[in-house]
Amino acid sequence: MTYPGGQLINFIPSKDMSSPKAVFLTLGIYPGGPTRLATEVRAQQNLAALRALNYDLTIVTAPDAAGRPLAENVVLVEPPPINNFVRMHTRWRYRRQIRRQVAQLVTGPDTIIFCEHWAALLCVPRHPRVVYSFHDFESNLVKVRRLRKSSSVTWKTRAYWGLADWLERRLLLKAKRVISVSASEAIKLHDEFNSVVEYIPTVPLAEPVATKKFNDGPLRLWLYGSSGATSNKVILDHLIDKLFTPLSSALPGAEFHQAGSYQTYDVDKIEWLREHFHVHGFVDEPALLFRPGDICLMPYQQDTGFRTKIPEVCGYGMICAGYAETFACCPEMRDGYNCIIAETPDALVKKMASVAGEHALRERLAAGAIETSRRDFSFAALLERYRRILSF
Repeated sequence: MTYPGGQLINFIPSKDMSSPKAVFLTLGIYPGGPTRLATEVRAQQNLAALRALNYDLTIVTAPDAAGRPLAENVVLVEPPPINNFVRMHTRWRYRRQIRRQVAQLVTGPDTIIFCEHWAALLCVPRHPRVVYSFHDFESNLVKVRRLRKSSSVTWKTRAYWGLADWLERRLLLKAKRVISVSASEAIKLHDEFNSVVEYIPTVPLAEPVATKKFNDGPLRLWLYGSSGATSNKVILDHLIDKLFTPLSSALPGAEFHQAGSYQTYDVDKIEWLREHFHVHGFVDEPALLFRPGDICLMPYQQDTGFRTKIPEVCGYGMICAGYAETFACCPEMRDGYNCIIAETPDALVKKMASVAGEHALRERLAAGAIETSRRDFSFAALLERYRRILSF
């Protein structure tokens, strides 16, 4: 299928002339209907904010295989030919095609072009009001993915990493405003790249509410999230290699559960998961499984991107457990108030064992998580941040 000029599939009459206009460009991340990926949750949150701020929207996206609906004017374009950050820079024909299609939709210098993730920013035309929804430093993820494979790091590897870093720095120059999902990366964007940036975490559009009774039965520890996320692959590796054995010894009565798609883990990791966890797989309604006082395992020793599950599980009254690096992206999380934070695997095991043995402490942590969800992670609380960064 070709899309020489973009295919307009949905026409909705424009709002009145006073409504600000925005072109929402998202390539490879579909922003409509039920979501299964953190990137889709982010795209839908950004769209919801633009709607709430009364923008006259045109969405530019690739067709969705599942046929999920969108409410605005939608222009369908050809999907990205590749999902590799470095190689995508060489797809000149595709980038030029998308750039021309987007330029035709921009009615003037006051129109905002909202770019969802790096592929959109790479294909955007030059414009004074380009807003970039920043999910992660791709140059960091390139390293994490390679090191996870335990392969040797050669001079070619380091040269490739240097190229990715240079390309990302150059790409960021196209953005006039940046919305960062991570607080720590927002600081880096401001200090090292001189970006005009706002930290806005990803939160559930339908705010989760903990309505179930506190789990005063056996302690349940959850591995939650899609295996497609690099961070979740790293978390599972860490559990297998360093954490599970001492944790199961320190908590002999605890139950270990898994929720989320797991098919893209390595085959041997899937076998290990099935042997040591109650595997639930993907579930449409996680709230039916989780209970206040459950612990969500997040032993991630990197500061990359954002753990989208944090605001979600806080709303269920679950207690997140991880390292300082895990929560660097999310300053709303505070050890002893709404989560468990430790510096080392041994210290994390000791803290979790202590929490498991103190019923009142676990109840306080669960209550703190729920309060954080309602106060800091509500959509209404974040809307003013959107208003501020979009005010040119």
